[in-house]
Formats: sequence, C-alpha cells, structure tokens
Amino acid sequence: MRNIITFLLLFLTTLVFTETPVPDVSIAQANETAVSTSKTVKPSPFIEFISKFDSKLIQKIFTVLYIVILGLILIRLINTIITKSLKNKLNERSKNLITRIIQYTGFIIIAINVLKTLNIDLTPLLGAAGIAGIALGFAAQTSVSNLISGLFLVSEKLFVTGDLVTINDITGIVYSIDTLSIKIRTFDNKLIRIANTNVINSTVINITRFPVRRINLVFTVPHNTDIEKVKNLLFAIAEAQPTVLKNPPP
Repeated sequence: MRNIITFLLLFLTTLVFTETPVPDVSIAQANETAVSTSKTVKPSPFIEFISKFDSKLIQKIFTVLYIVILGLILIRLINTIITKSLKNKLNERSKNLITRIIQYTGFIIIAINVLKTLNIDLTPLLGAAGIAGIALGFAAQTSVSNLISGLFLVSEKLFVTGDLVTINDITGIVYSIDTLSIKIRTFDNKLIRIANTNVINSTVINITRFPVRRINLVFTVPHNTDIEKVKNLLFAIAEAQPTVLKNPPP
C-alpha cells in the first residue's frame, strides 16, 4: 500500500512540473502577421474625404472664409460707428440710405478679394462691367444723378422730415426724403414728388429751421391819413401781443 501511494505521488509531481511545449514562431512570421493585420485596418471616411483634396485648395477655402467673415465684421462695425455718430443728426431714412451704400460697397470689395484669392482673372469681368456700366449709364443717367443729389441733400442737412419748406414755388411739409426724390405734403393735402436733382438746382426756403422770424405786413391807407398816428397805433398793437419780441423791436 505504501509503495502504491509513493508511486501515485511521483506521478502527479511529474504531471505538475512538466513544461508545456510552446510553438516556435519566427520573427519573419510575426512581421508578416503584423503587416496583414495593418492592411485590414481602414482609415475613417473623413480622412479619406480630406485626402482627396489638394492642400493648396484647402488653404484657399480657408482664406476665402477668412475674407468673408472679416469683411462682414468690418461692414457691421463701420455701420455701427456711423449710425451712432449720426444718431441725432439725420433722420431714419437718411441713415438707412447711408447704411445701404456702405453695405453694397463692402460686398463689392469682398467679392473682388475672393475672386483674386481664387486666381480668377478679373479683366474679362471688368471689361464686361465697363460695357454694362456704359449701357446702364445712358439708361439710368437720371436715376444716378438723383441718387448723388440725394447724398448731397443728406450731407447738407438743409431740411428734415417735418420741416415746412418752399421749393419751386411749392410750399408744404416735407413728408419723406427718399433715395431718388423727396415728397412734400401741401396744405391742401396734396402729395408732391420732387426729384433730388431739381431740389439741388432750385432755391430752397426752410421756413421752420429758425423759430424766430420777422413778418412784413403791408397796409393800405387813404392819402389824407395821418401816417405817424397809424404807425404808433400799429406799434402799440404789436407790443401788446405776447408773441411779438421786444428785442429786436417791431
């Protein structure tokens, strides 16, 4: 019995401490396995999409975005500065006119810079624009003249909406100041449109610009009337009125 137990212990010991054979893998086989594994890994769709574009094209795209964003910010900044500086000097219509001119000018500058960044030859475009400008110049000469005259009216600030004016023997209240013309509402409730060019070339009388005005009155009296007595009577009536100024005297 003792011999059997000893035999079993020796057998179990041999099973526990026997080394398990490891397969012999060479370095070359390991490299081949790594290469085959790397071939099976595919890049992401975004990387494949970006790799199809040229680096110069990507740079131009970012440059165009930079020009557009910077240009829009500058246009907004300039409009804000001008609007605040002219807040109490111009009416709303005049400020809107100046804002539109700044916006259109800024958009044209942005478009020209974008085309230059994309290496687009501007010579044909400028030539076509010149021909079109000549054609439009003959067709819209009056409109352009009225537009420029409107800018002069805005800059001179001769009158604003609500003023009582006289233009070309037309007396009324300024109803609106538009891009190409002004509109006057007469006392008989008529709306009259006058082109800005005609306003610039006419004598404009602003009746309400200064609150204090002298009014000349003409009286007809008989030949045998005492003139000094009439004058003293008129001066006494004028001095009795609270709205008549004492200085200067009537």
